[in-house]
Amino acid sequence: SNAVGRDFRKEPALPEFGDILKRAKLLGEELNKSSIKELVVGESTPGGTTTAQAVLWALGYDARTSSASPENPQSLKERVIAEAFSRVGLEKGQLRDNPLEALRQFGDPMMATVIGLSLGFRKDIVLAGGTQMLAVSALLKALGEALDRFMIATTKWVINDRSATFIETAREIGIITYSADLDFSKSEFKGLRDYEKGYVKEGVGAGGATWLAVKAGFSPEEVSEKVEELYRRLMSMKG
Repeated sequence: SNAVGRDFRKEPALPEFGDILKRAKLLGEELNKSSIKELVVGESTPGGTTTAQAVLWALGYDARTSSASPENPQSLKERVIAEAFSRVGLEKGQLRDNPLEALRQFGDPMMATVIGLSLGFRKDIVLAGGTQMLAVSALLKALGEALDRFMIATTKWVINDRSATFIETAREIGIITYSADLDFSKSEFKGLRDYEKGYVKEGVGAGGATWLAVKAGFSPEEVSEKVEELYRRLMSMKG
């Protein structure tokens, strides 16, 4: 689907979420027929931590999502969410029994896609991302899915972000988590060292990619070294 999320302060974010769900579920069902036993799904969504927090609040979780910025703009997120809740006439937690309405009003295409995949693929699923995957987990739980076949794979930077509530909210939802212990503190590149200062924190399924590497027998240190090597190669191409 080529649908994009709308500004949920002004209108429902995903009026066509059913089409996204249906297509993603069909893909999940096709993958389910294969020999794949565990599906790892990553994400990258502009503004996705705000839509995630709105959905979590609508479902009754007192959560704070992380941010790609070292300074989490939590007051801005809360103001935007308050405007959206006011538009719908909602209080926090009022959609705990209507998760699809929470998705329609406040979600984003990534959430609808991952939920559809999860409904179609019936084996183990690793949700590779940060606090946005908490919203996906909460929606799946509210839809009646057993969470024992799901895990969130994230990074230490998300876990250590005290401006967010990753561990607390994951525990409240009842989803297990894996944290990739990558370390770029000694990197020769500022762009990688900045991860240790709170920039980005996750990024396109970094936790899930590390989870797969560790399962294949590599250590987090080796993954960090490989990232450094690839970064060096990219910088040399740029030059």
